[in-house]
Amino acid sequence: MRAACLLLLAACGKSAAAPDARLAAAAPVPLADPQAPAVTRGGTYFNQPEQFNRYYTDPAWRPARTVFVSPTGGGTGTEASPMSAAAALGGARPGDQITFLRGSYAGCFELAGEDGGSGTYDAPIVLFAQRNLDGSRGVSMSCCDTGRRTCINLEGADYVAVDGFELRGGKYGVRAVGLGEASNPYESSRHQRGVAILRVDASGQAADPFLTGASDWAVLERNRASGAGDEDGHGMYLSNGSDWNIVRHNDIWDCPSAAFQINADPASTCAEIGMRFSDPECWGPAENGQGQGVSEYILYEGNTSTTSIRRRTSPRCETRSCATASSPSAGTTACRSGRRSAEAAPATPITGRRTTSFITTFSPPMTLVTSFNSSTRRATTTCATTSSWR
Repeated sequence: MRAACLLLLAACGKSAAAPDARLAAAAPVPLADPQAPAVTRGGTYFNQPEQFNRYYTDPAWRPARTVFVSPTGGGTGTEASPMSAAAALGGARPGDQITFLRGSYAGCFELAGEDGGSGTYDAPIVLFAQRNLDGSRGVSMSCCDTGRRTCINLEGADYVAVDGFELRGGKYGVRAVGLGEASNPYESSRHQRGVAILRVDASGQAADPFLTGASDWAVLERNRASGAGDEDGHGMYLSNGSDWNIVRHNDIWDCPSAAFQINADPASTCAEIGMRFSDPECWGPAENGQGQGVSEYILYEGNTSTTSIRRRTSPRCETRSCATASSPSAGTTACRSGRRSAEAAPATPITGRRTTSFITTFSPPMTLVTSFNSSTRRATTTCATTSSWR
């Protein structure tokens, strides 16, 4: 039996009983077949109708149109006459599968929601990398170092799936972020949704191989992240109040800051735009379309890492309370926090090939560190104070 960590990441400003009541109401997600999606199309996720990418949830999905691209393409988009990747992305529409034929590509590629680069719940856009005959990855990208410096950038693009690429260099491998109004760039109603990043191997990025921000109903599954650089240094970084995410069966190593980090970042998503922490738009529940300063309902299951977690400790770190509940098949954690800035690092780094580790920081925050050992099927959660860390 595999084990899972189900995260309900709450924050201060809510009533003391609210996180516990919501935690009790959120039924644990049952353990999924590791070869199958964690949630299937039309199902529920934490008692909510699922809104994930259909390419992930529905094995019966087929594209309405398939467009073929190649490293030297300039044709009409058929397999015999592939077009360029830039031309295909520029003309992408819901229901398209853009198939990257085997080969080495150079540059950075983007779909932008404001330019019509979104799919829909029923008709996603899929960027598919053709495999080699032996099933190994057949498409590699040497990524650019200009603009967003991102191999595949999904800027406010909804319901896009990225499957099977090998990404090298740039600042980010895959970057998937929301697109809010100028006056409120983190507005929950303008979050991106429905991105699926599957079977991608990203390494050698200056910052993070995988970054999401204000990205709801996102899936990161069966990816490989390694060699993050010192511009940020996380293998997978979920930021800016992302909700309803699935992170499963990823392999992360050689990332200097953290293998995996969730940072709801209310200092940016709320305080910087003049929103009070006590405002429901900052701290309210995701199911009400609120809480742009909170990340909630995240399934973290079956991941492996050899990366130590090392962060600096604030001299003023306060954790007010931490409540945990678990079942034989899953652990669920809800925490509330004080309003003092804090980053923390284990006195003894969490390591080991079969250990999944992640660090969660809030600002105004507490710090939650969970280590899950898939060999012993034991999870350890620490709510850190200054006395717990060096």
